[in-house]
Amino acid sequence: MTNLFVFDFQVHVGNSSFHIGALKYDVSQSFITLPVVIAFAVAGGICLLVILIICLAYRSKSKESERVVRQMRTQMDTLEARVANECKEGIHTTLTTTTTNYGDTVVIVFIVNNLNC
Repeated sequence: MTNLFVFDFQVHVGNSSFHIGALKYDVSQSFITLPVVIAFAVAGGICLLVILIICLAYRSKSKESERVVRQMRTQMDTLEARVANECKEGIHTTLTTTTTNYGDTVVIVFIVNNLNC
């Protein structure tokens, strides 16, 4: 079964018109057949599936990374709070010992400024 399309071919230049002839186009000789269309559809579906899997894996890793960062921030905040408490205790101990031994406020201010807590 051949499907022939015949077109009348004319050239128009200015006011003149020239009849060149008939143009025949045979659709049955097309290389796009049903198996080719199916193959392209399957290949496209596989590509979309691969892209979807990659996006889901990236999202999973991204959420895991965010969770780890959040956990590390919490641990860091806890550690900073513990260090701050130890500094306060160290200052208190130093002030108590210095006041007991010397009783001089100038020495106490000097020690507190050098602790950097």
